[in-house]
Amino acid sequence: MKMNILNKENKLFGKKIVDLRLKKGWTQEQMSAKLQLCGLDISRATLSKIELGTRQVYYWEVKYFAKAFDIDYFEFEKVLKINTI
Repeated sequence: MKMNILNKENKLFGKKIVDLRLKKGWTQEQMSAKLQLCGLDISRATLSKIELGTRQVYYWEVKYFAKAFDIDYFEFEKVLKINTI
């Protein structure tokens, strides 16, 4: 059974990702490339859906976002202030 972040939190997760990405000065294309280098096969279009909150993010995908932002996974959860389990 795949677990995912609750639907009501999709938009919150997406907004936090946009905020972090923009603080780094990255485009969606650059962000998706960094995620791919970390091992998550994701397109710019899929990243856009995540940022808009229209695509669910599975708990196992969150670690790739943390790695791309160079943030410890547990610290990343605190930054997001969401429960991923």
